[in-house]
Amino acid sequence: MNTAQKHNLLGDGAQVLRILTQVIPQLLPHRSLKDIVGDIQHALGSSVTWIAIEHDGELQVHHSDEGEDGYAQACQILSHPRIVDHPYVWRMLSWPQGVGALFYPGREAPLSQLQTGILCKLPLRDYASTAWLFLAYQHTLPSITILKHGVTILADKLRDYLLEQSAREFAYQELQQISEQYKILFERAPVLMNSFDRNGRCTLWNGECERVFGWTIEEINQAEDPLALFYPDPVIRSEVRESINSSPLTAMKEWHPLRRDGTTLTTLWANILLPDNSVLNIGLDITARKQAERILTLKATIDDLTQCFNRAEILNKLEKQLDATPVEPFAVLMIDLDYFKRINDSWGHAAGDQALQHFCDCLRACDFPEFYVGRLGGEEFLVLLKGGDCNDAAVFAGQLREMLATAPLLIEDVPVTLSFSAGALAIRGKELILSQVLTEADKALYQAKHTGRNRTVCVRPGEIC
Repeated sequence: MNTAQKHNLLGDGAQVLRILTQVIPQLLPHRSLKDIVGDIQHALGSSVTWIAIEHDGELQVHHSDEGEDGYAQACQILSHPRIVDHPYVWRMLSWPQGVGALFYPGREAPLSQLQTGILCKLPLRDYASTAWLFLAYQHTLPSITILKHGVTILADKLRDYLLEQSAREFAYQELQQISEQYKILFERAPVLMNSFDRNGRCTLWNGECERVFGWTIEEINQAEDPLALFYPDPVIRSEVRESINSSPLTAMKEWHPLRRDGTTLTTLWANILLPDNSVLNIGLDITARKQAERILTLKATIDDLTQCFNRAEILNKLEKQLDATPVEPFAVLMIDLDYFKRINDSWGHAAGDQALQHFCDCLRACDFPEFYVGRLGGEEFLVLLKGGDCNDAAVFAGQLREMLATAPLLIEDVPVTLSFSAGALAIRGKELILSQVLTEADKALYQAKHTGRNRTVCVRPGEIC
């Protein structure tokens, strides 16, 4: 594919999403930022791509090409008055054309000839750092708005990757500093420190281990196999035994031992071989951090008001269904609340929010083996019925109407029965891509709304039935 063809793809939202599904899975902890920058540049066809990270006044720039002066480019852009004068009021800046003339006046081609450009800021507040992603193109793109939406999604995932890298680097540095003074600080060290001999007996067990795990060293050594207290699975226990005896790990590893009360911890461990050939195990309890990360990940996929999936996540699930090999049959139900504006006009937006929440509670209470509900925006929703067809979608919609009729919304003690129009589409193979599925379902929804509302219309690809 030549450059012009790749640039044309960036004007199509579905194609941009497809490109992102190739890049985002590569944001893995073991991959370097240089490799990731190269992936982004290759996938999005940008002429200039870099990621810069500022921490404690120092700027690190990761550029895809060794020969390019990526650091100088980044410094020139990040020091520009438009960037530095308003540091707290923007997350993404874009230039449809002329970005080279703006930032690199007087420079030789190709920098001075750059046209479309995007700069995205990624705050890493937990680590007092800020990162930036910059993309620039030699030619003007057909739709910078579509690319900006794609870069927003990419930036969120890239920020997660950078936070994970920062967390690992922070943990590793902390462990290294403490391990150098372990003999003095052993009992008071704010990290887990222990050692086991080749017979499985615990020989070192600091105060942090006792606090976190709930056992004293004497209680541990009363067990026939002390490690079985923490790792009841014999396969996992064998791996742990190997790492703390015969083959110390050269990098930090995540383990999931049990506490005395039976709860599972998430810990990071490093194994250090001492001069007497014993192994010192130094660890961090990151259970709370992992729980916080899971909450953040969940919040990134959930609509705050309705607690359904948000638009990005429901479309992501739809695309995964379409990309599966083979495609498992499923049905799509696009739903729009009827006369929703009347509720806002009559009782205010708080009542409108209450109506959306009530509607989604009823949606989630419907009976179907496996389904996903997402809010596309406003009062419009998308339901995926795994293994379903148009008849299932009609039955599902019927359940929902009956539920709304028997349990009307109460607004200021006034019962309000919500109604909705719906368009259904059954998927049986790879005949449609994401944008086509949405278009076909929207056709059916349009037909339902314009033939009386409060009804469900099923559509076959390419025609209204």
